[in-house]
Amino acid sequence: MAESTPPSKLHIRCNTCSGMTWHERITSKSLSITLYDNEGEDFGIGNEEWELFQCSGCDSITLRVTSDYPWDAEPETRFFPERTTGHHKKKHYYKLPSKLTSLYDETVTAYNRGSLLLCTAGIRALLEGLCADKGITKGPDKQGKTVKNLEGKINGLASIVPASIVKNLHGIRFLGNQALHELEAPSRYDLGLALTVIEDIFNVVYDLDYRSQLLYEMATRPKISDEDIPF
Repeated sequence: MAESTPPSKLHIRCNTCSGMTWHERITSKSLSITLYDNEGEDFGIGNEEWELFQCSGCDSITLRVTSDYPWDAEPETRFFPERTTGHHKKKHYYKLPSKLTSLYDETVTAYNRGSLLLCTAGIRALLEGLCADKGITKGPDKQGKTVKNLEGKINGLASIVPASIVKNLHGIRFLGNQALHELEAPSRYDLGLALTVIEDIFNVVYDLDYRSQLLYEMATRPKISDEDIPF
């Protein structure tokens, strides 16, 4: 029986259009790779199909690579750029310190790539970094004793963050303890929620005052009439 011709158009998620759109296949290339073991012995063939698509909505380009190797239970398909379905979108902060910005970027990247243990460690480190940046090195534990561990530091944040929020930040500490001590990753949902909480805290601590100042200056600056414009 003759091989069927692959369709010239496929439904693929477009990162730019943020949804499933029709993509036109521009070109494709099939590769067969001879595989060798450490002794140089031939032990099979690996097959790859490289296909270039163009979105019918925005004209953006997507590469799809389908690989089939002897050790794979079924063919694997990858897209370049990586599809952003279910990704956590990074926030932009004006006043967040550069070290925390770098750590935040790496933490979100770990989440988006499914590295949930690393993401959990990153979220805990972001909380530690916030405390260090604000000079908070200790605080009270449950019994009211001053301690220098993360529990105390979180409680010490009450000097700059509402107490009701501080109480809930211990949830991040519990997630971190479970992940780092038991090597048990939280669910994507729990980590997504934890990331959102950290982002809200960063907004309150670093950017809210800056943005509110900009708003105040904009609202109180003298209005310029047409006569005052020098051209």
